[in-house]
Amino acid sequence: MLVVLILCGNSLLANPLFDTHFTGNTLRFDYYHTGTATEEHFAFDQIVKDSPWAGSKTKLVDDLRLGKYLFEVRDLTSKTLLYSREFCSIYGEWETTAETKGLYRSAPGCIMHIRTDYFCPACQRAINLVIDQYTH
Repeated sequence: MLVVLILCGNSLLANPLFDTHFTGNTLRFDYYHTGTATEEHFAFDQIVKDSPWAGSKTKLVDDLRLGKYLFEVRDLTSKTLLYSREFCSIYGEWETTAETKGLYRSAPGCIMHIRTDYFCPACQRAINLVIDQYTH
C-alpha cells in the first residue's frame, strides 16, 4: 500500500461534492510499480497539477469493481472518501507471465492516463492519496 500526503489550498466539508472539494484541475500521479510473481511495491515519482478536469463532476466514487488496484482520495482529517477509481496496470499483466518467477521488474505508471478520461481531480486541501491492491 502506498499513502502520499498532498497539501493544497482552501477548506473541505464532509460531503464529496466536486465544487466543495476540488479545484477544477486534474491531478496527475506518477509512480513505479515493481515486484515479482510473489510480491509487488508502489513507489511515488511525482505529482503534477495538470489541465482542467475533464472527468465526471457527479460520479466521484467508482463502484464498478473492474480493476485489480484501487486509487482513493480521502480527506486528511475526517478520512471521508472524496474520490476513487479502480484500475489495472501494465505491471498487473506482466506479473501473470512466466518471466516473473525469479525476476524483479519495474513499470512506470501514471494514474491520470490509465483511462481515456482524466483520473483524479486536484484537491482544495490536504488529502491522503492511497493506492492499494483491490480485494473484491
